[in-house]
Amino acid sequence: MKLWGGRFDGSTDPVMEQFNASMSYDKAMWKQDIQGSIAYAKALHKANLLTEEESTNIIAGLEVVKSEWASETFLIQPGDEDIHTANERRLKEIVGDVGGKVHTGRSRNDQVAVDMRLWLREHISLLVPHLIKLLQVFIERAKKEKTILMPGYTHLQRAQPIRWSHWLLSLLSIHLSRLAEDLILFSTSEFGFVKLSDAYATGSSLMPQKKNPDSLELIRGKAGTMAGNLCGFLMVLKGLPSTYNKDLQEDKVKMFETASTMLGILQVAAGTVATLTVNENACREALSEEMLATDVAYYLVKK
Repeated sequence: MKLWGGRFDGSTDPVMEQFNASMSYDKAMWKQDIQGSIAYAKALHKANLLTEEESTNIIAGLEVVKSEWASETFLIQPGDEDIHTANERRLKEIVGDVGGKVHTGRSRNDQVAVDMRLWLREHISLLVPHLIKLLQVFIERAKKEKTILMPGYTHLQRAQPIRWSHWLLSLLSIHLSRLAEDLILFSTSEFGFVKLSDAYATGSSLMPQKKNPDSLELIRGKAGTMAGNLCGFLMVLKGLPSTYNKDLQEDKVKMFETASTMLGILQVAAGTVATLTVNENACREALSEEMLATDVAYYLVKK
């Protein structure tokens, strides 16, 4: 079912139909699309554009559509271009032509904007507890391991002695790719400052002595993928005139992928940091007297 094309004489080329469709990914917003339509039906009734009976029937029909999605019994039809047309098509099958009135004065782009905002608001609320958990892991480790000293680095050269706890807390506001990079270095035999838990590492199929920091490498790699998603969508926006263009359909693919990736990154990062072991002796042995040169200079200036 199309929400457009009343004046079109010919049919759409099947290849174009497939190229144009977004149902395969925007069906993830089925709940938000129904929420928006229920709210809109109530608004139409309040504006005297729907009778009370029409509004009640439409809302009841939308609840049926919602239950079908929730129970995974909703049947997507070949002509369902996107989640909006699919839900409206099914609504009409349930309540009749009155279901089409839910589109009164509303563009499909209005639905897209509402659905995306509702979906993001819900998904962000899922991410926040995992972000808080990760920060709590940092803070708890910093409290327990205040006495561990290690080199601080600039240009990857040993600079000044710092506390392990200070290094942890310094990363609270920095993106996770840099955390992963530091811990990858610190877990190498050359540094030996930390040892990853077996739960967040893998081995080699050829070299049994190796312990690979796959969890951290994937965090680092996926951070690059998400930056790529941003750059990719910015390039879509770059050449567009103002207002809506079909190019913007590409935003949802990146949005869903990035949100899913972010959830995994937060969970794995929290587990990796919580379970790693710090080698206090290796950290201390990496310290040397010349690293106190800056502190001596500070002392002499104050004196």
